[in-house]
Amino acid sequence: MKSKEDCRKFFEKISEFIDGELDAKERTIIEEHIKECEPCLKYVDSIKKVKECLKLENENCSEQGEIIKKCLKKFLSQK
Repeated sequence: MKSKEDCRKFFEKISEFIDGELDAKERTIIEEHIKECEPCLKYVDSIKKVKECLKLENENCSEQGEIIKKCLKKFLSQK
């Protein structure tokens, strides 16, 4: 089982991980972590879904606050 400290280190790098900005070593460490840590895996999946929604909605709406509200509402309704 992973420690809270492992998860904390992971959260510090989540954005870079999702955006593919980490070097191979760091990416492998995080990939191994999420294989063993279901809460972190769910967190990654949720962030990816929100980012994808934001990207899609941005094409249809110029108001950022409205985009975020719409995407979060959509995401939360899927739970």
